[in-house]
Amino acid sequence: MLNGLNPQEPPALIYMDKPVMSASTVPLESLAKQSISKACLVKWLLLTPAALSGVIAVIVTLCITGWYTGMRLEGMPQHHGSIPAHVRNIILPTGTIVGEWFTVWLWCRIFRKTDTFASLFQTRTKRLWMELGIGFAAAAVLVCLATLLHAPAPQWSRPLIVLTALTAGFCEEFLFRGFLINIIRRAGLGWTAQILLSSAAFAVGLGYMGPWGIAWAGFVGLLFGSITVWRGNVWATVTAHALVDLCVMLRLFSWMV
Repeated sequence: MLNGLNPQEPPALIYMDKPVMSASTVPLESLAKQSISKACLVKWLLLTPAALSGVIAVIVTLCITGWYTGMRLEGMPQHHGSIPAHVRNIILPTGTIVGEWFTVWLWCRIFRKTDTFASLFQTRTKRLWMELGIGFAAAAVLVCLATLLHAPAPQWSRPLIVLTALTAGFCEEFLFRGFLINIIRRAGLGWTAQILLSSAAFAVGLGYMGPWGIAWAGFVGLLFGSITVWRGNVWATVTAHALVDLCVMLRLFSWMV
């Protein structure tokens, strides 16, 4: 025995005759709250929107390549110019759905040794019904605003719109609100920086939507970031995001204007 420790067990760190937990024995939730450097924060702020956009672009490109290859294998005349609208309206939402879920899975794999899913994306809550109610209230405001501003809507099939809206609600909130706000907090920055930086990254991530998409994403990012910081979890914003995308893309309230 050494200071009351069993020699058969792995030794813990000892300082001033008091055993300290070794890294291998620290609970996972404690590791999830470890601080990070400012350089690491900048890396994740840049990498998150870049990775999401890049993964979606790669998947869409592969789908388009597969379509051209299928055309040649079937002996059909070679297609010139942009792909037909009906094909594009399948490939784009499919690439978005697969790309966003793949990025969430990839982030889980990267942080699997230090974080649980709940700690990484801030999904733990004891009052889910309250979060859902806040999400519905925020969605009502945003849907009215988007409808009055004539937000553009894609010409996709209804099933693909529903799947895309649900995917955006979950995946984009996990990444841009749950993960990024979590990372910014670990870097020691306050709630103002958490809201502003996560909103900026969200706007950059949706840059492919053009000026309208960037402006809208920046505004929504500020609102959703504020709600996430206030509530401490992402379920209110997941609810609001999914409902807004669903209502706007399906034009459910176009009769208002």
